[in-house]
Amino acid sequence: MIRLSRRGWNNVLIFACLFMILLFSTSNRILLQNEEQSQSQLLLPESSEIMAIDYGTHKIERIGRGWRSVPVLDMDESQLNDIASHWQQAIVAKPMSGQLAQPYIVTLWLAGQEQGSVYKLLPQGNDILVQHQQQLYLLTQHSLSDFIPEEIQ
Repeated sequence: MIRLSRRGWNNVLIFACLFMILLFSTSNRILLQNEEQSQSQLLLPESSEIMAIDYGTHKIERIGRGWRSVPVLDMDESQLNDIASHWQQAIVAKPMSGQLAQPYIVTLWLAGQEQGSVYKLLPQGNDILVQHQQQLYLLTQHSLSDFIPEEIQ
């Protein structure tokens, strides 16, 4: 067995901790690089909270933990919550090039942001094309009614 003084064992523990920190930070960088190379990303920033969804003529607003529409739509609170959840969990393919002709325009107001984020949506078969900040994304396996109430379409 190795005989070390108390000071020697402290040094061993310090170097072991430094090695573990180095190991974890390196593996984290490797994992993040693999994640960046994946073909999909969230449409909204991670951990963002939607305060309002503005469709121009109608608006869905967060009221406490619930939702309401102005003017009133023929939808209950759970359906409004589903629309907000679809926006928050939307996963899109990496950006493409192009422009949308005659899209639906939706402005999302996120907590902590002074200005709304404008999204343009256009259905294309079973998918939706989404344009945001001059980037065009493909949103698969969703219908337009998941993001825009049918009464507004």
